[in-house]
Amino acid sequence: MKPIIDISNWQQPNAINYDLLAENISGAILRAAYGSWKDLSFDRHYEELSRRGVPLGAYQFIVQYRSAEEQANVLVSAIAGKRLEMGLWGDVEIENGAEKLTRAQVLSYYQKAESKLGKQLGIYTSYWMWQQIMGGVYLNDRKLWVAHWTERDTPILPQGWTTWWLWQYTSSGRLSGYGGRLDVSRFYGTYEQFNSWIHPEPPVELPLEEKVQRLWQAHRELWG
Repeated sequence: MKPIIDISNWQQPNAINYDLLAENISGAILRAAYGSWKDLSFDRHYEELSRRGVPLGAYQFIVQYRSAEEQANVLVSAIAGKRLEMGLWGDVEIENGAEKLTRAQVLSYYQKAESKLGKQLGIYTSYWMWQQIMGGVYLNDRKLWVAHWTERDTPILPQGWTTWWLWQYTSSGRLSGYGGRLDVSRFYGTYEQFNSWIHPEPPVELPLEEKVQRLWQAHRELWG
């Protein structure tokens, strides 16, 4: 599989050759928002990469000094109408020079965002950040995108997880299409498993007669 990248306003659109970059990646997760601030390059990155058929996801950097409600609302607004096959992710880490993110804020954010969106968000974090912020086993039924910049064969996982979904293994990746350094991740499985994730089989619509039969069977089992 080709690598997966994450980009934001730090990667200015005018510095990217989107044709070349799209040829060298399997997917990209775009920063939709930083706290209550929508990323200035989100829409352009989305437009250019989606037009070239690149599977996309989106993440939000969670901050302590804006309410969870406000941040969740910004995410909902930012992604409206966008196709994001690689899902949505909350970025759980400590911001340099700012009020430290707390467990209560993270839990509140996930409750608010998931309630508004009607779906779970994955979690981007590292072992060390999770330990400092959360200090225990929380939200570990979510998909994990773990950051561990190393040449090891496996990443160190935060408390509560035994497997990872995505692994950001370097912040110094180099790919044709962009002259600077890139955060680069890999998917846990095969290309076939990746394809099943981003293109899940649509649910099978049962014939009306079978629906009625199943409802009747459930009624009989419930009431005898």
